[in-house]
Amino acid sequence: MGKRRLLVLVSLLVVGALVAFAGWVAWLGWQAQGDLREAQDHATQLRAALGDRDAAAAERAGDALAASARSAMDRTDGLDWTVATWLPVIGDDAEGVRAISSSLHTLAVDGVAPLVAASGDVDRLTVEGGVDLDVVAGLREPVEQGYDAVTRAADEVRAVDSDGFVGRVRAPYEEYVELVEGLESGLGAARTAVDLLPPMAGGEGPREYLLVVQNNAEIRASGGLPGAFVLLGADGGRLSILRQGGPRDFESDLEQPILPLSEAEQLVYDDLLGTFFQDANFTPDFPRTAELMNAHWEASGAQADLDGVLSIDPVALSYVLGAIGPVEVDGRTLTQDNLIEELLSTPYLELEPEAQDQLFADAARVIFEEAVGGGLGDPLAFLEGLARAGREGRFLISSFDEAEQEQLAGTRVAGELTGDDGATPHVDVSLNDATGSKMSYYLRYGVETVSEGCRDDGQRLAGSMRMRQTIDQADAEELPESVTGGGIRGTPAGAQLVIVRLYGPYGGSIDRVRLGSDVLNPGIVELDGRPVAVLNVFLSSTEPIDLDWRMTTAAGQTDDVEVGVTPSIVPGDKNFTTASSCTD
Repeated sequence: MGKRRLLVLVSLLVVGALVAFAGWVAWLGWQAQGDLREAQDHATQLRAALGDRDAAAAERAGDALAASARSAMDRTDGLDWTVATWLPVIGDDAEGVRAISSSLHTLAVDGVAPLVAASGDVDRLTVEGGVDLDVVAGLREPVEQGYDAVTRAADEVRAVDSDGFVGRVRAPYEEYVELVEGLESGLGAARTAVDLLPPMAGGEGPREYLLVVQNNAEIRASGGLPGAFVLLGADGGRLSILRQGGPRDFESDLEQPILPLSEAEQLVYDDLLGTFFQDANFTPDFPRTAELMNAHWEASGAQADLDGVLSIDPVALSYVLGAIGPVEVDGRTLTQDNLIEELLSTPYLELEPEAQDQLFADAARVIFEEAVGGGLGDPLAFLEGLARAGREGRFLISSFDEAEQEQLAGTRVAGELTGDDGATPHVDVSLNDATGSKMSYYLRYGVETVSEGCRDDGQRLAGSMRMRQTIDQADAEELPESVTGGGIRGTPAGAQLVIVRLYGPYGGSIDRVRLGSDVLNPGIVELDGRPVAVLNVFLSSTEPIDLDWRMTTAAGQTDDVEVGVTPSIVPGDKNFTTASSCTD
């Protein structure tokens, strides 16, 4: 046999072997895909069983999920699959399938089992008057185990770059990563909750908190105008209302801020931040708001020393009404579907100011009493509603216990204006009404941010915001003055003036701001290491107004960009993460 013929024969054999190997890998891939689809079905069944409180069905679905996940992992864990990851074209896809299979196995075997076993305890978590702290203590271990497993599962898929995947692999892969990271975030919050709930609920002695209900119809940086408050007592897990009140309980004509304001705070927020109780949340930094509210509380002559300040808005209350069910307040039936309209619109069309405030306060009281009085039809749904509110920045907590506040730090419920966060850059966009009206009920807005480039170990960011009213000024000016403000602060009835504050990354810069086609020169103030631009935006119609900007991060801020946005009257989460341009 000649050398050339030998080479041809060898080449044919090699190609044949590769084709056969590719066929074998394809067969394994097809089987693994089937396992993953089965796992998805079992996960759906598990969710349904947990919702139905069917412990036996949940255990069966959990076992089936683990079996499917183990099968998928076994098919993608051998030498043949490892070789497949080295091949051109399909290698990165094979690596992605293996990563998902391994991650799902970690999640199903190590994470689901302890959580399913503990799921029955959720029904015993709430008792008449509060929470059972013994049940909370029993949840610590399974929640910790679940969080550890979910974190390892997330790390397995985060370690693989999906940019080179084919579309049919990339889309479900990225959906899975988003799902498991959401689980990681949720269990992280649950872990913090089971640690902090016992002491904060009075397990180590009585506590008293100021719970402020924010009114989104008049927007503030952390949500809305403080419209009512409840003084909560907590003792041994039992919660009670010790007192109710509103802004009229606090002095409103202070000549000096209730606490000293820094020069930067005065430039960014004016003295109003410290002189009016209802303006204490001009800042999106809730720990600072809590300090100011506590000072107003002490100055009001209140006998109780606060252990912290909590905040919630009507959108969050609508979430928990899904578990509580309809409630009757002052002759109105409030439901999950109509609560926002009935609290933030209808009263201003039908009632006098004092009656408006009373309805707002009464609704907060009744919903709270139903929640702690044993009225929870679905405890799991209640916890999910409260967790959703926390993720969206609608439920905020500030503890005056230093150790507890340190545990809260970095969580969404802490509501901090983040400073130096290492490699993670932060951008925040806050809104405050300057009309003196309830026109924010008709305000709609959305924010986008992208990282356009990486240079000198930092990122160049581009951001934009679109704002509009859902009603034209000509129609809105026919509304009552309690809605429009009647022009008392110089803004024509039916229009609104919104103060937008842009907070650039710590140590970075705000390089350009434009309103429509006009380049603005707002003057940049450095507040605790972050550049801030203050802008006035006038809205009078349904036609959108666009605001855009350019920012630069500090050197070393190469991770994904975290963007925080004031929650609106529309349910949903306006906070988001945008991909870094500095990662390969």
